[in-house]
Formats: sequence, C-alpha cells, structure tokens
Amino acid sequence: MRLATFDIFDTTLLRRCGRPEAVWEALASTLYGPERDLADAFVAWRRRAKGDTLAAIYAGIDEAFATYAGKSREELMQAERDVEGAMLTANPAVRSLIGRKRSEGWTVAFVSDMYLDSRFLHSVLEREGCIEAGERVYVSCEHNARKDTGTLYDVVRRDLNP
Repeated sequence: MRLATFDIFDTTLLRRCGRPEAVWEALASTLYGPERDLADAFVAWRRRAKGDTLAAIYAGIDEAFATYAGKSREELMQAERDVEGAMLTANPAVRSLIGRKRSEGWTVAFVSDMYLDSRFLHSVLEREGCIEAGERVYVSCEHNARKDTGTLYDVVRRDLNP
C-alpha cells in the first residue's frame, strides 16, 4: 500500500481569520458581544490555557468566571468548535493533490497535532470535500503522540501498515 498523509491545519485546511489566536477573538465576540471586559478576559484566559484536549483546556477555566459569564464549560467548548469550524476552509491546491493521490491508488490519511478531536476534524474535512468515507484522521490528543516527535506517524504506520 502507498500512503499519503496530509497535515490538517495550514495545509489541507486554512483559517479564514489567519492566525489561530484570531479564532479566540472571534469566539469572545460571539460569546460576549459588546461586553468588552468579558471578551478581553476570556481571550486572555484562552491564550494562557493549556491542555492536550479541548476538555482539558476548559477544565482549567475558573468556575466563577464561567458562571459570571453565563456559560457552562460545555457551552464554551461547543462555541469554540463552532467558531473554529466556521473559520476553516479547504486549501484548493491541497484538495486537488489529495484527489490526484486517490486517483493514483494511494491510501489517504490526515494527521494533526491538535487538541480538537478527530470526529470534529473529520466533519470539517468532509464538509470541505477533502476526506472520503473510510479515510482516517489521526490527532495527537487521541493518541498521546505527536508529529514533531514522530510518534504520531508511528501510530499511523502501525495502524495502516504502508
């Protein structure tokens, strides 16, 4: 089997807003509208937040802040997925390359060092016409492995046996 793997962010999918931090600013605007103090506080918190998964990131939000802002952790996480999804669009050149690889008989998979889960990313890739049924998405947060260390590619290799 010949395998072609594609990075997701800034390769297969591009953010309409440019830099990733702009997603948090758009999210804050969506959540808090004209309440600039809440929006600014949220963006400042989100920049500092750490975690391998979206749930881990939002587990660190101050409950008092979330309550004061009138949003549950689940609402905040869903809002982030919604805004991130709305910002993502396919890179036409890469989508075309993916199609050529498929037509040449290559198996296609997608990889990303990301805190968003594969189900979410699969849905965006599907909406944008980048992924077909049966193709896999490998995300660092689900495999405790990363591209930059090579361990996520080890997972792909063990799973797909190219």
